[in-house]
Amino acid sequence: MSALANRDGYAPSRQRLFRHLADNYIDNTVVLTGDIHSGWCNDLAFNPQNPGAYNPNTGQGVVGVEFISPAISSPGPIPDPAEDVPNAAALRATSPHMKYVDVCRPGYVLVDADRERVQGEIWHVPTIDVPSPGETNSAGFVSLAGANGLQAASRPSPSRSNADSA
Repeated sequence: MSALANRDGYAPSRQRLFRHLADNYIDNTVVLTGDIHSGWCNDLAFNPQNPGAYNPNTGQGVVGVEFISPAISSPGPIPDPAEDVPNAAALRATSPHMKYVDVCRPGYVLVDADRERVQGEIWHVPTIDVPSPGETNSAGFVSLAGANGLQAASRPSPSRSNADSA
């Protein structure tokens, strides 16, 4: 798994972005990305491994949040579901800013935002090989306005609930 965790070639660019956000008091930053074929929900912090600089429980040191969408039409970087849980656990054990990671299952991110909060949800689909009904809400996280950090969502977003009943 270390190869997956060490593929970051953008550390200087990320630090410049974080410095700009902090220096200019820019709150409520949400980064949406993908193309790593796995689903993630992260706090964005300068040095998430330093407990003096980042606190995953209070959000101290967080400059924004990030939702990374799994691939909807291709497999994840670790195609064996039996390997997903230990690899995701290893990533989270060394990266406290990662609130959720799944490196196996295909799916998508649903983002629901309003003035008070942004909620991102990771939804997984059962297969990419053949059309199949069904999907699973695997994770949901909320960032409240002015808080900058992620916290677990108590339920699927209101937009999703309304769409399902329509």
